[in-house]
Amino acid sequence: MTIAITSAAGKPLVTICICTFRRESIRTTLHSIAERANAKDVAEVLIIDNEITDNSGRILKAADDAGISVRYVHAPACNISIARNAGLAQCSTRWLAFIDDDETAEDGWLDYLLEHTGVANAIIGQSMAIYGGELPDWTRNCDFHSNRISGRTDNAYTSNALIDMDFVKKHNLAFDLSLGKSGGEDTLFFRQMSQMGGAFVYEPRSVVSEAVSPSRATMSWVLKRRFRYGQVHALVSRITGETGSLRLAFSAAVKLGFCSAMVALTAWNPDQARQWLARGTMHAGVVAFLVKPQMLQEYEIVQAPAG
Repeated sequence: MTIAITSAAGKPLVTICICTFRRESIRTTLHSIAERANAKDVAEVLIIDNEITDNSGRILKAADDAGISVRYVHAPACNISIARNAGLAQCSTRWLAFIDDDETAEDGWLDYLLEHTGVANAIIGQSMAIYGGELPDWTRNCDFHSNRISGRTDNAYTSNALIDMDFVKKHNLAFDLSLGKSGGEDTLFFRQMSQMGGAFVYEPRSVVSEAVSPSRATMSWVLKRRFRYGQVHALVSRITGETGSLRLAFSAAVKLGFCSAMVALTAWNPDQARQWLARGTMHAGVVAFLVKPQMLQEYEIVQAPAG
């Protein structure tokens, strides 16, 4: 089966882009797209492989097993920004949808995003974490692994996003290569898109799900990720000039102190204490970056890009 619903003129309207790196879970992603994303204007599924070696045989076999036609592009370098930029470059349609290679598209995923194409340049859905029964109860209670927008709508991410490629091309937008191994490249991309006048809509009815692996169901993983979130926030603020360094440092330090106090005050409730600890760690990441502008990676520290 080929998912290739087109416009009246027979031309593609939407491309689904999956950036992948060594994940067998892409098989599940492809199956979910084949089952649920064919109700509206989907033209092509584009696979961008960020692995050093060409995996076209394995991935095309996975697509064939799912009953879906895909276009494979090899974009090596083990840098997610290179893969995402290849997706932008290879997209020939007006709208580009991003979904991760470890996510499952739920019912109505793309349809809900497409409802807003007349009023927005970026439509963001939610990424819902699925916690298996073998994981600790606190993972479900705290739900650190889901992605949702609760504040400004341009605090966006690529795990579930529909992007107006006309706007992207007009403003020469691209993902920052220097953030391709640390993460945060999508945060910066969408904030720059917003500064250039892009309109955003958050559509929580659009859902992709992701099973949380045991290796990520630890507080050490959560705190490392939140620390990096803080670093990214400081970096984006520096590059965009939205908040001065002194003001941001003062604000983050005050919030860090408050969160630290709340950790102590909620020690009787471990789940609440974990929530405050995670928030405080994020603010600590802001302060750390402003003191020394480096980005934390899983295995190394790299110099952050110049502002």
